[in-house]
Amino acid sequence: MLLERAGAATLAESRTGDEVVRIAAQLNQRLATPAKSRHLPRLSDRVEEWERDLRQGATDFVLAEPGVVRAALATVRELGNDQPELMVHGDLHPRNILAAEREPRLVVDPKGYVGDPA
Repeated sequence: MLLERAGAATLAESRTGDEVVRIAAQLNQRLATPAKSRHLPRLSDRVEEWERDLRQGATDFVLAEPGVVRAALATVRELGNDQPELMVHGDLHPRNILAAEREPRLVVDPKGYVGDPA
């Protein structure tokens, strides 16, 4: 385990909008590396869970347009099972990106999945 000091300020607290997306995307791309272990969980194993969550979310939020839900479900079915052999963070969001000293930002709390960084 490698430990190093990081600040308490998250990307969510320090930046907004397009800048958050740009920084997170750059970090996400940098973190995605060829998966060397066969023992890591696969994002493709979560497809059924994603479909179930999308359906449940659609019933919980009556404002969700049916066309949007159908498109999301079609995307999960089309792309969910076809995942590259890349190790990805698995929980990358602005609250898991902290200010740091060695680099401007460090990503914390990885889940370690094999799949598509997108």
